[in-house]
Amino acid sequence: MVKLNEWKIRWIIQEKLRGRGAGELALIQRVSRRRIEQLWQAYRRTDIRPTLKKPGRPSKASVSLRDAALILEAYDKLKANALTLERVKTPAQVYLN
Repeated sequence: MVKLNEWKIRWIIQEKLRGRGAGELALIQRVSRRRIEQLWQAYRRTDIRPTLKKPGRPSKASVSLRDAALILEAYDKLKANALTLERVKTPAQVYLN
């Protein structure tokens, strides 16, 4: 299996419009026939070429300095683990999570 990029998807759609079969295109691009069918189905549904999503796991939201200070302060006072600290309220009645 080879990863498809924008150019390959564009080429696949152009060739499908010219009448080539999904099996033939799959052999040329070294992807599954079903993947070609999925791309073609998405194109027919919206009349827009399918786009690829960013690969990989989404990045976590970073913790603000204020929240980090609250967490460290709560840990210094209570010496508790993260699970317990999630349930503890600060003096301002704000959850730490």
